[in-house]
Amino acid sequence: MFHRSGWNDNFPRQLDGGRVRDVQQCSTCGKLVECPKCDVSLNYHKGTQNLVCHYCGYQEKSVSHCKACGSEEISMLGFGTEKVEEDIQALFPDFKVERLDQDVTKKKSAFKDIFKSMEEGKVDILVGTQMISKGLDFENVTLVGVLNADQSLSWTDFRAVERTFQQLMQVSGRAGRHAKKGKVLIQTRQPKHPIFSFLKKQHFPSFYEWQIAERREFGYPPFSKMILITLSGKKEEIVVEASELMAKKLRLTLPKGTLGPVPPPVSKINNRYYRQIQVKYHIEKIKPQTIKAHLHDLQKALQGAPIFKSIFISIDVDPT
Repeated sequence: MFHRSGWNDNFPRQLDGGRVRDVQQCSTCGKLVECPKCDVSLNYHKGTQNLVCHYCGYQEKSVSHCKACGSEEISMLGFGTEKVEEDIQALFPDFKVERLDQDVTKKKSAFKDIFKSMEEGKVDILVGTQMISKGLDFENVTLVGVLNADQSLSWTDFRAVERTFQQLMQVSGRAGRHAKKGKVLIQTRQPKHPIFSFLKKQHFPSFYEWQIAERREFGYPPFSKMILITLSGKKEEIVVEASELMAKKLRLTLPKGTLGPVPPPVSKINNRYYRQIQVKYHIEKIKPQTIKAHLHDLQKALQGAPIFKSIFISIDVDPT
């Protein structure tokens, strides 16, 4: 979120007391309104008043009652740019507020039009997703606000902290890029997390030393090579059986370096079920060519069995 000079310093306290929402939940049983094809909740889009799956594209109208228990007590929660835009406009009715996200940029020339409006000083506050943190250089932006910075810290990826640091450093650089000084406000429920200490100092070498020590201790890259194996199929029980068999075979070669199988964060997409196996190994002990040949043989043997013929296997070396 960007704002031009003339900022009201009471804003952070006012926003923190409000709610920003984009998913629907039953207040009676707690059930989220989910996509029937994917293992994710549907996102509410105010413009169309539709609930949309951001994985398979499924859409339905906003619900008035819970499909699980029949209750009509449906509430809204979560973080969404449309709701943030609405709350900001309510707090500052005299300010010109614009939003920049995937929905907006679907419209022809939308990005160009908003960029031009910011350059000409016709927009006071710009609300958006990660896309506004990259490559934009506005002369009069003096404040940047980041909502829910903890979200990316909780991702199940050993790079989550590094990527969060990079993103926050990048978005922080949008404020005060010219003669005027800038301010950055970050919303977090973990203010004592080490990442925020490094961000305040803006000292990348110290952050690097902290992260490289953790990766050395737990054997993550660059101290090992990593392979992510993803198995998917239409029948969940078959995918589970195939992934467990493959992991069992891998443990014969890499007993300590094979993790899983486990469901990924989103374990069902467009009626396909997913399981993942993570493999870590040291090139000093095992050559990459040996691992490659072993995986090829395992994949060929697994898919050669009639029961697993429809299973799709993806092998990602050094996943990013």
